[in-house]
Amino acid sequence: MRWARWAVTAVTCAAIAAGSWAATRPGGPAPVPPPSPAPTVPPLPTASPPSLDGVPESMLGRWRGNAEGPGGTYELDLELTRGALGQPIGESGVGSATCRFSVVLEGAEPDAILFSEKLASGSGCLGSSGRLALHGERLRYSALTEDGDVVMGELRRV
Repeated sequence: MRWARWAVTAVTCAAIAAGSWAATRPGGPAPVPPPSPAPTVPPLPTASPPSLDGVPESMLGRWRGNAEGPGGTYELDLELTRGALGQPIGESGVGSATCRFSVVLEGAEPDAILFSEKLASGSGCLGSSGRLALHGERLRYSALTEDGDVVMGELRRV
């Protein structure tokens, strides 16, 4: 009986040793396959504001107000007419300056437009690009001049 216990103990130890050797032998244990990648979910489409191809009807007409820039406060005069993207949609001018600008439509939304102002007459004035947004009965003007200055103001319909 002792012999049987010894044999069982010897076989058990041999099995443990063989398992340990297999796990630690050069080359290591058998490679484990990498986990499957998680399924990818396509991104949800994002809603973007409707794009228009012209000046919103609510913004057409003549506007006047003040704009603040690096040189102080300016009286700004603006007239918006119908027009298509990339086309002139009106004129603007700065109070006492002799410069007049052609306003070109660069983009449109239901209550806002993106524009650029190109010098049409006068000298010593810089063009700009910016956004006009309708807020109630007022038109908010924000622009970046060709030399990087920010000009902001609020206009009223005249």
